[in-house]
Amino acid sequence: VAAAIRGSRAMPERPALLSFDRAYKSFISNVLPILEQYESPAVLAVSTGWIGEQATSGLEAELMNWDDIKRADQHPLVNVASMGDRLATRVITNPQGRMGLATTSRAYDPDTGKYETPKQYRDRITAEFTTARMTMEKNTGIILDMVVWPEGAYNPAAVEIATSLDYYLMFGLADGLSPLPGSDRVILRSQAKNAKSLAAFSKMLYRRAHSSIQIADRSQGLFLDLDQIASTNRESMRAGITALVEYVKTFSPVFELPA
Repeated sequence: VAAAIRGSRAMPERPALLSFDRAYKSFISNVLPILEQYESPAVLAVSTGWIGEQATSGLEAELMNWDDIKRADQHPLVNVASMGDRLATRVITNPQGRMGLATTSRAYDPDTGKYETPKQYRDRITAEFTTARMTMEKNTGIILDMVVWPEGAYNPAAVEIATSLDYYLMFGLADGLSPLPGSDRVILRSQAKNAKSLAAFSKMLYRRAHSSIQIADRSQGLFLDLDQIASTNRESMRAGITALVEYVKTFSPVFELPA
């Protein structure tokens, strides 16, 4: 894939690349033998901050240890990618305690009553991928150079940061098949998790491949829950709207409207 993006070789006909998030231990026992049987390449996405913490909330099964990850990376069909250090967790995004994706949300600090500034957001994302790379290299010798965005969530600022740190390829999520990535270096993936069977997933891919609907240009939006600021008290309502406007102003524009 990397060679095709650089233009040094063509992609094979009807290419497919599998990816496995979270680095569950069952990848070694259940997935690797199937990859070998079909000679299918795969990407293994690791959250370095979770390795060794088997009781992390939200996990569906036991995670690999460092030896497992090193063994997987030594397999010719497997490449290890970064999901950050703890970027797959969620952060508080407003005074009401709503939780949001750490990759694309500006965190809210309930102790100070303040939102993350754009600089603090960029510093946090930078620290995530810097820490992940250092931790992985220290424990396995692997130098991470690919990113799998947790839950497929990313924005232009996050892509810019990862690119500046020499992560050359990234993976997101989309309801459709992905062309080779453009300037954002992001390959979009279809999820097999919700398919009831392999036949159902195959049918879904076929339908998407032959659909006339193309993946639209990606943009960002904000989810605004006005119930959180609605009040019969005019002053309270005014204060809530003011806080909302100030919060929205902290977001940098992610696209420009045509003149």
